[in-house]
Amino acid sequence: MEMIFETPLGRLRISAYAVGISLILLLGAALPLKLILGQPNMLWTLSPVHIVLTVWFIANTLTVASEHRWKFSVITRKVLISCLIPFGTFYIDRRILKNEAKPDQSLKNEL
Repeated sequence: MEMIFETPLGRLRISAYAVGISLILLLGAALPLKLILGQPNMLWTLSPVHIVLTVWFIANTLTVASEHRWKFSVITRKVLISCLIPFGTFYIDRRILKNEAKPDQSLKNEL
């Protein structure tokens, strides 16, 4: 059985979940703590983590896009924009990335 980190698409799916979780924590916990309670420590801690995860997600997206020959206006743009929207990466994973993984699995089952 192939590990999920061994394929670029698997790494993209993992990075999508990581960016989605970090954005939800940033907007749902850290930002309210700063605005309501005046405690910016969590925001200062999570912001750099979210930036690094977003860069990792963008790099993985461009790698998979070139490997799978995605058209920029059709798929790549949607995947890149999803990291800016809360819960967007989860939606993209379910609608696009999971479907991209299926053809590879069906070929392995035939062999």
